[in-house]
Amino acid sequence: MNTQSYPLRNKLVAIAGALALAGCLPIHAAISVGNSSPLPTVSIIASDSVALEGTSSGSFTLLFSDKTTGYITVNLGVSGTATNGLDYGPISTNITVPPGTLAVDIPIVPLIDLVNRGNKSVVLTVLSNSTSYNVLYRSKAKVEIIDDTYNITPPTISLTSPSEGAVYTAPAVITLTAAASDPDVPISSVSFYANDTFLGKVTSKPYSLTITNKYPGHFALFARAVDSVDQSTVSSPVHITVNSAPPVTTSTPHKH
Repeated sequence: MNTQSYPLRNKLVAIAGALALAGCLPIHAAISVGNSSPLPTVSIIASDSVALEGTSSGSFTLLFSDKTTGYITVNLGVSGTATNGLDYGPISTNITVPPGTLAVDIPIVPLIDLVNRGNKSVVLTVLSNSTSYNVLYRSKAKVEIIDDTYNITPPTISLTSPSEGAVYTAPAVITLTAAASDPDVPISSVSFYANDTFLGKVTSKPYSLTITNKYPGHFALFARAVDSVDQSTVSSPVHITVNSAPPVTTSTPHKH
C-alpha cells in the first residue's frame, strides 16, 4: 500500500471519532472506518466421498480461510447423476454461515429407491459471490452413492411345463415354460437347461421355449432367472423321459 494513504485514513478516523462524540455518527461506524476485513476464501471438499444406500451417509465440507466475521450465504450449484430430494435427502443451494465459522458439513443421506437402481453421484460447486466471499480453488467436489443391491431379494422361478414324470417319444417337441418374478427389480432373462446342456434363453414374458428332442433318455429340466442387478435363482428340476421311436416294420409279400 502507498504510505501516503495512511495520513488520509488517520484523518478520516479522527473525523469519524469527532462526529461520534458529537452524537452525529454511531460509535460502531466510527470504529469501522478504515478497518474493513478482507473477504473470506471458500473451498469445498468431499470429506466422506462414499455413501452406501440404506447403510451410511456421505458428506461435503465447506472450508473458510478465516473465521467469518458476520453471517454470509454460500451459494452452491448441484449436479451429478443423482437427483436432489429424490436419490438423497434434500439439501439447500444457499448455505447460511454464522460468524466465527471455519468449516460447515453438508451431509448426503441416500434415500432407498426400489425403482431407480444403480450407483449415482452428487457434485457440489461453490458459486462465486464477489460481495461475500472469494472462490479461488477447490470449488467443486463429488460424493458417490452406492446402490444397496445386497438388500434386494433374489428372483423366484419354477418350471410350470412340462409336468414331473412326463413321457415323450422321440423325436419329441417339448415346450418348456417357467414362472419367474422379483419383488424389487425386473427380470432380465430366463434360461432353460436339460441336464447340463443349455437349451436357450428368453428375455421377456411369456418365459417359454420350444425344443425338438431327437434323442431318447432321461432328462432333468430346469430354468435359471436373472434379475437386473445380476442376482439369479435356479428352479427345482422337472424329470422327463423320452422313449425311442418304435421300429419301423415292413411287410414282405409271400411267394406262391
